Amino acid sequence: MGATGNKFQQLQKYIIEKNVTCYDHTRFKIVELIKNEEFTRVYRAVFKNKITVILKSFENNDLTINEVINELKLYRGVDIHPNIIRFNGVTRQEGDPSIIPYMLIYEDVNGGTLRSYLHENSQHLSWNDMIKFSLQIANAVKYLHAKGIINLGLHLENIFMHNNNIKLADYGLSNRLKRQAVKYQDLGLDKKSDIYTVGILMQEMYNNILFAKNVVSPMDKYIKIYKDCLCNEPNSRPEIQFIVSNLKSLIVNCNQNINSHDLVITHPQNSFIIQDSIRYNSILLQESPAHVFNIEPNHTLESPTDLNNLLEIEPNNANFLS
Repeated sequence: MGATGNKFQQLQKYIIEKNVTCYDHTRFKIVELIKNEEFTRVYRAVFKNKITVILKSFENNDLTINEVINELKLYRGVDIHPNIIRFNGVTRQEGDPSIIPYMLIYEDVNGGTLRSYLHENSQHLSWNDMIKFSLQIANAVKYLHAKGIINLGLHLENIFMHNNNIKLADYGLSNRLKRQAVKYQDLGLDKKSDIYTVGILMQEMYNNILFAKNVVSPMDKYIKIYKDCLCNEPNSRPEIQFIVSNLKSLIVNCNQNINSHDLVITHPQNSFIIQDSIRYNSILLQESPAHVFNIEPNHTLESPTDLNNLLEIEPNNANFLS
């Protein structure tokens, strides 16, 4: 069943009123179809013949339009975090009535899914790698929980690798759609469910990586963390902060990747604090994907304009929304 005009108007109104950045669709060239699911399609595309991004399209019906609006609200509430896929805006494509005209744009990643990464590199990954990946996942979940967001459905297929670091994504939107908008609380899905999922992910990484025999002691501590997460009684599972703290205590000679894990750039209403040099190869840059900009530690950008000038962000064009 197709979408009603009222639902689409709600989506368009939200995009306009919330000033969601909209890019000219003619500037994108679709390279490949990554996923083709019941309600969604995910593509890899090139923007301005320079920058690789992810485009996500949706079946055109009232249910999916509601989910698109919800996803826009979710990503607008998430600041730039090093371990969460970055949302970059939308683009409008006309011509196919079976899909919603608006496609969502995300940063691309260069390392595939965590599952494929573990399969291809299990014999070469170290103990520190496993703890680092676990800590990055826990940090991302901790951040989302602090934002009041329950990150449902995490698994090895919707966690991605980029420059040897974790990136949480939600390409499993169809799982929510199949539940036909049943309330999450009615399914018992809450923060403790996410803790259980973190435990599953830690266990799967442990089972996929080969270790030297002389690291039995720290492995025992790691195993205890994920077993506590897998407790059958939800209220007995640890808080996410406890998991983060315990994983940090297990880090061995891994300082290079730990210091920046809690880096967050706040939304425009606050000052922008950038504590490290950041590799920012998304659609927001007008340079090549390898472009790196360096900012002095603890440099404060006093306004959104300062950041926009730094990133050379293309402004909204109202014609794209018409």
